[in-house]
Amino acid sequence: MRFMFLRQSVFFYKPFFMECDCWMLAAVAVLTTDPRLFAKVVPMEQTFEESEYFGAFRFMFWHFGEFKQVVVDDRLPTLNGELIFMQSAQKDEFWSALLEKAYAKSPSDHPRMCGCYQALEGGSALEALIDFTGGVGERFDLSRTSSKLFSQLNSALLRQSLMSCAIINFGGKKRLVGSSGPYSNKREISQRFELRAGSYSLIVSTYEPNIPGEFLVRIFSETETTEVEEQVDQV
Repeated sequence: MRFMFLRQSVFFYKPFFMECDCWMLAAVAVLTTDPRLFAKVVPMEQTFEESEYFGAFRFMFWHFGEFKQVVVDDRLPTLNGELIFMQSAQKDEFWSALLEKAYAKSPSDHPRMCGCYQALEGGSALEALIDFTGGVGERFDLSRTSSKLFSQLNSALLRQSLMSCAIINFGGKKRLVGSSGPYSNKREISQRFELRAGSYSLIVSTYEPNIPGEFLVRIFSETETTEVEEQVDQV
């Protein structure tokens, strides 16, 4: 088998990862939507090619006002020959597993990285995105936000902000939530899924690129779903 670090030509089209800590997965998936920021965190010139390969890979994380380099070797934890943490859909591609290992490896004074995979339990996509970009994070509680939330998110999108969302399920209790007004056109139909508690990647979109339209969202989940396309006159 030939090992790959990154398939750059196809990766940004439809990122997909196997299941892992959902908040880390959400943050990484969001990061991949911006190739420029992704290349800052994951230097592109790295490879498994024998002439340039030396058994280690480097990544960049924001730490106390500057990007700092974290270098890891290529030894990854496995069980029965399979990676047990983050992994790409392509079994011979390893950048995502190596990125997770680098993020778990800690400078001794970093507030969120503590030197082991166990430190990645119970994190947040917001904190990870700050570490990936050096940006300023902002959190919205949907139970307390105003009707202007969608316009605020759209404005953030125009500023090329990165966004994610999370479902927090305390005790498994459910409450009724009012649905938004219907929206459809000849090529688009909405679908409703019940998402389990966890973190997800949030991507704001419109029917035509750069054309104002109704607010829509696409959510990347680590679990597979079945997509069905229907014409509006068939519904």
